[in-house]
Amino acid sequence: MEGLVERLEALIAGADPVEMDPMGRTDGPHNTDTNPNTIPKVTVSGAGCAGVGIEERVVGSDSVSPAKASSLRGFKAGPNFLLQLVPDLRDLCTSSRPHEAELIDAVKMLTGSLGISSHAWRQACSVMGRYEAAVAVCVISAKARKGKVRSAGGLLRAMIERHLDGTLALDRTLYGLASDLSADRTYH
Repeated sequence: MEGLVERLEALIAGADPVEMDPMGRTDGPHNTDTNPNTIPKVTVSGAGCAGVGIEERVVGSDSVSPAKASSLRGFKAGPNFLLQLVPDLRDLCTSSRPHEAELIDAVKMLTGSLGISSHAWRQACSVMGRYEAAVAVCVISAKARKGKVRSAGGLLRAMIERHLDGTLALDRTLYGLASDLSADRTYH
């Protein structure tokens, strides 16, 4: 740690002082370039406590992680499929052939009866996107109807975590539920 402090003091002592005023630097223009493509990359590294090293990383415009891929992975979970999966949604929709926005509003109303908090719903919408969050709640509702869910809110939060990790595969669950739907129609 002492070595790091000495290096920093040496760097500070060798730097040229720049006159500053409330408007910024006096030896250059008074505007700031906010174009994200021109933000310089800064390398951060150092030693942590008790000799444990801190991982070196690059901070800058390129370090923003890309958006997470869809958990549906190409599965066509349209409003009609979700209405078949969760028949309770029919009573909450204003039309027999709802659009995605209307279905999302109906699913939002369904969350209360499932025991999913509004905070968990908003978090799912912000992390997964509104339609994928609605599909996740429909999956939870279908599983709860079969008695396979102890805590709907806990399951939604687990799905959010898996989505963030990139391990949530709603498509596989939906394929299984779709095969259950077709088997139910065959035998009943």
